[in-house]
Amino acid sequence: MPTTLAELKRLGGESDRFVRQALPAGGGIINAPAWDTFRAEGGIFSVILKSPVQDNGEPYGLVGSGAEYEILSASAIEPVFFYQVQLASNAVFTSNVTTHDIGTSRIADIKLPITATRFARARARVINSDWSEYSPAPNSSVSGPAFTSAHTSYRPTTNPLTATDAGATATVSVAAFTMRVAGTDISVNSGSITGLSFDTLYFVFYDDANFAGGAVTYQQSTTKETALSGAGRFFVGSIRTPRDEGSDTIGNDDGGTGAQSGQTEFIPPSNHTAFTQGIGTTVTNPTNARDFKPNTFATLDTAPDTANQIARLTVHDFFSSLRTWKTLKIRVCSEVTVFDTNATAPFARIRYSVNNGTSWTNIYSVTTTRALILDTVALTDVTLPLNFIRVEAEVNSDNNTLGAGITMLEHEVWLEGVS
Repeated sequence: MPTTLAELKRLGGESDRFVRQALPAGGGIINAPAWDTFRAEGGIFSVILKSPVQDNGEPYGLVGSGAEYEILSASAIEPVFFYQVQLASNAVFTSNVTTHDIGTSRIADIKLPITATRFARARARVINSDWSEYSPAPNSSVSGPAFTSAHTSYRPTTNPLTATDAGATATVSVAAFTMRVAGTDISVNSGSITGLSFDTLYFVFYDDANFAGGAVTYQQSTTKETALSGAGRFFVGSIRTPRDEGSDTIGNDDGGTGAQSGQTEFIPPSNHTAFTQGIGTTVTNPTNARDFKPNTFATLDTAPDTANQIARLTVHDFFSSLRTWKTLKIRVCSEVTVFDTNATAPFARIRYSVNNGTSWTNIYSVTTTRALILDTVALTDVTLPLNFIRVEAEVNSDNNTLGAGITMLEHEVWLEGVS
């Protein structure tokens, strides 16, 4: 086994092939790397390490025997070291610990979207050894000003908001969800806000300056700017609470922010057409499906014990001042509360057309009840004229001779365009 640099060069010349060399006698674990620099600025923690050395201060690769490692070339002295850095908010590394593999480089920039003090420690290994002990950085470092929710894009990956009539007041419930922040997913626990007014639009948010997720305190405001102001503030979304003794409502799925989102416009239909067939079949309060109040609804109902029952409500004539869209979506909030399976081939469905009713595509079609859900359709052609779009709700129990009929509640239909 070669033990000097001269022998390594003699055996391998100046080639870049890997050459085997031995670790010092006494085992296959090397000493920890020493620190050159640990500092932070603008949310970036900068790390510069020194290569591990032997107990006598000599570089690994000069002398020794024992476990083998690899070096980059015959002219190299050091082996290939792999480094790992841990950051934590306390010196004993039990709080907010993050581990970062930085490969074979001794220099790394670690970006954390927080303004906080962080302690650091590092360890190293060679290709076939265990990790060394940790070597703590001689100082802690504060990153700031850092990226915050006000400086980056974020968006809930689901619509977590629902609201109920809790008796004398309304309650907004927030289901557990994931907040996607600049490509990183943060899990956030469920919670609720109680004692709210009926029939009121609330903007729900929470503060999380450290991007930690988990248990947070949900807050509300009737002013959207309040839900967006604050360096560590996250806007979950808006929701209108139900009327007193009204049915439950769900969120508007409008949480998050980001400069790349552009201007968002909510476009209601300006007209509707109702159709009924069969004795006792009704479409009531049709304008409630386009009044921008999700706690009201249009009701489509087929009568019990009657044949040839159809109730249909089509909303149309969407108009907007903006004509160039980056994205365009159809939003429909509805539920099917009664469904009689004794009818012949019954169904309840909502479908849409982008060519004035020439052809249709189902948003859903069910043969059972369906909970209150906000459905979204992302349109692929964002250049189509908005007045070509139609959305149609229908309940059909064509030969209902024994049952209780079908009831659909259509709470709201609108378009959402981002320019």
